[in-house]
Amino acid sequence: MGHAPLVNPNIMLVTASELGQTDLYPEIIDKITRGNATEVEIQLATAEDVVKGYMGKYDLVAIFGQGTTLPTVESLSIKKIIKTLATWYLLKRANPNVNTELVYDDYKVAVRWLEDLQAGKINLALPYAPVSDPASIEAGISFNSLPKQRNFF
Repeated sequence: MGHAPLVNPNIMLVTASELGQTDLYPEIIDKITRGNATEVEIQLATAEDVVKGYMGKYDLVAIFGQGTTLPTVESLSIKKIIKTLATWYLLKRANPNVNTELVYDDYKVAVRWLEDLQAGKINLALPYAPVSDPASIEAGISFNSLPKQRNFF
């Protein structure tokens, strides 16, 4: 009985080989995953989904691509955040010869960065989601007001 692939065959913004070239040595990734390349792809896909969750007001198809459609915008910052999250997810599985405290600090910085991006405190000059999508309109609008004033004479 065959099993369906665990990872969506869609294009991913960060590949397993990129992660091994920049954030974790390939031999460390191999030790953590015990040679299971699918595990790396799962953690990268998870990290990408988390990042997308923070970026609802942006044009996700332009930034991440969809299906077999390549992204039309490149953001090295977004790629770095995905790598940082995926590195943490992998290190939580096992940590041979890696200082997990440093990686966890990077993870916390990455999540704060995503929160600031979501709140509009960071502007990456990325395209916003098309206005024709009602969900995207709600994601990009927030309302607030000053506290109610009471005047007594």
